[in-house]
Amino acid sequence: KCKCGSGKKFKHCCWRDAAAGRGSGGASGAGEADGAAGAAAAAGGCTPYDGPGEAELRRRAEAGDAEAGWTLGQTLMARGEEAEAVKWVRWAAEEKGYARAMGLLGNWYIGGKGVPQDKLEGYKWARRASETSIEQGVNVEANKACLVKIDAQISLLTGGAVPSGDD
Repeated sequence: KCKCGSGKKFKHCCWRDAAAGRGSGGASGAGEADGAAGAAAAAGGCTPYDGPGEAELRRRAEAGDAEAGWTLGQTLMARGEEAEAVKWVRWAAEEKGYARAMGLLGNWYIGGKGVPQDKLEGYKWARRASETSIEQGVNVEANKACLVKIDAQISLLTGGAVPSGDD
């Protein structure tokens, strides 16, 4: 159940708490509370997910809807279907260039959730998420500040080398 108290299952709605630094919801680290979610949070737009069911999400994802793939991946991960969850989120990130999926995949690598833990790979995905959000004009200043923090983490992990988002 969502930690916001909505009583609904498979939620990722607590952007307001994450933006306020309380971290009780879906945004748990670098990249996941990307520009669009951050903007909703700043506006107080924490709304429990009550969108389409899993079958509809799958249909939309199979038809090429990146957001549906990202949401389906979260739904599957919440249920413990890690391999299928990673498949959909990776598809939305790699094939569709969906920034929220990039950030989530980065979080999963950093935490070793559904994938082998690899902090460097996670921060690279977080970096791609911020770069993509900047290119799209989404929360540009916040994402630029995030890039500075991400680059510092990458630098610590690599002994000074900071890769571009193309690595």
